[in-house]
Amino acid sequence: MNLIGNGMLALLGHPEQAARLTAQDTGPGLLTTAIEELLRYDSPVRDATFRCATKSIDLHGRNLPA
Repeated sequence: MNLIGNGMLALLGHPEQAARLTAQDTGPGLLTTAIEELLRYDSPVRDATFRCATKSIDLHGRNLPA
């Protein structure tokens, strides 16, 4: 559900890409590729993925506490 909303928002912000998808000569391959790219461009999953350090570590000169 969120992919549809995120994808529509992305296409509204990039009308030239939306025009490519709605062109008469667009084949089914472009739509499949567009869906995969929209998942990568603004994935709804990235907001649901949480990461935390299980132990204190130094990373690039900064300490990340557990």
